[in-house]
Amino acid sequence: MASHIQSTKEVIRHVLYKTGGTAFIQLMKKVKGLHSDHLYGQTIEERFSSIYDDQVWGGGAGSRSGPGSDYQATSSLTAALADLLARLEAKHVTDIGCGDFSWMQFVRGDFEYCGIDVVGKLISELEEKYKSPSRRFLQLDATKDELPKGDTAICREVLFHLSFTDAKLVLNNLRRNGYTYIIATTDNNTWFNSDIMSGDHRPLNLAKSPFSFPNPIHTIEDDKVSHGRVLAAWRVADII
Repeated sequence: MASHIQSTKEVIRHVLYKTGGTAFIQLMKKVKGLHSDHLYGQTIEERFSSIYDDQVWGGGAGSRSGPGSDYQATSSLTAALADLLARLEAKHVTDIGCGDFSWMQFVRGDFEYCGIDVVGKLISELEEKYKSPSRRFLQLDATKDELPKGDTAICREVLFHLSFTDAKLVLNNLRRNGYTYIIATTDNNTWFNSDIMSGDHRPLNLAKSPFSFPNPIHTIEDDKVSHGRVLAAWRVADII
């Protein structure tokens, strides 16, 4: 069930963003001790590279991809996702925004895997450490670059870091490249979606405007970090 408190916060965030209050939003982040310098980057690549270089989302013993990628948040997810991929008969899986591959490496199945991320240094590290005959990594910007051929795309905790425009570019890119399924994060704890600068973060309910996805064909609880969060699967043809 959607939280009115969280939804009201999103309304305020959206109004500030749309009325030129970005500087105020960044100031409030600094007051709260949150990093925001990466948002000054001119491109998506610059912003997300800064996030990894400065360990904005975490580091040390934890995942550089943020708390949602830590073991505590994903320990029960890997088997459920493997089961879902088998149900979908996925043979070529593209992991958009693969991050540091800290948890996805434990998802087993009879499929070829391609992890893509916009951070070049990160991709080089993953290629050296994890590349295999059935696993590869590519530096790509999913908002504009041609995607590798595949049938199933995973966008876990990715779209909620993107502006409405950039998120829709990713979705259109999946359609254009012939993907059958998308498995993405959606937050049921808000009834309002706010727009943001790409590289920031907010909960995103894909059932609400401006996305208005239909009911998913399958869901997996993914709420160890945020109440009401699920990982859900849709047919790409149904959402575009």
